[in-house]
Amino acid sequence: MVHALDEGVGRILQAIDDRDIAENTLVLFFSDNGGGADVGDNGPYRGAKSTVFEGGTRVAAAARWPAGGISGGGRVKAPVAYIDVLPTLMGIAGLEDHGGKELDGRNVREVLAGSDLDGPVRDLYSFVGQKNPAREQVSVMSDAWKLVVIGPPLDRPGSAEASDQLLYRIEEDPFEERDLAADHPDVAARLLDKAREFRALQPPNPVEPFGAGGEGFEPPPNWQFPDADAPSR
Repeated sequence: MVHALDEGVGRILQAIDDRDIAENTLVLFFSDNGGGADVGDNGPYRGAKSTVFEGGTRVAAAARWPAGGISGGGRVKAPVAYIDVLPTLMGIAGLEDHGGKELDGRNVREVLAGSDLDGPVRDLYSFVGQKNPAREQVSVMSDAWKLVVIGPPLDRPGSAEASDQLLYRIEEDPFEERDLAADHPDVAARLLDKAREFRALQPPNPVEPFGAGGEGFEPPPNWQFPDADAPSR
């Protein structure tokens, strides 16, 4: 899969080069989650896909846009997220109107260009409820802190008391090895309130596991992209 991905990305970049538009084309590359625990090693970060630990959410990313000041092998330390893609592209395109809606993400063009080293001031959240609806996972990153809550859905009475709550000084401990919840109960309580508000945005019922409803599904014949010169079916 990695080899096929490498070849696919190479074909895209080659097409951009062949059209002589590489200088003024923004290319973004990133993964949606860390590798699965059964097939990959996300070390030294803790956790894997389907967890809210850094091994499940912190992934490699790259951007290139020479005409926009994004080039030269610079490194971004400020956290950015997939929710930032839309507002960033809208900002680059000069679109100010969001249709009256507040976007979740931020325009991080200056972050990618290296002119904003700290990134936008905001909280970042992660949620996993598909693997085990009785033991959901929610994380909140706020300032230099990260709270991980694993347990019953936070919209249920008594869920916090039945949950595991882990607090990390994430900038100093990106591998999530030192739980500081007992040392900073005020910080843990403040971030738990944020986690509750975030969980309230999710569906009230447990999120169904991946694959639910697929029993008896049979793929249609010739379920593939035909060659460009082949007749359509």
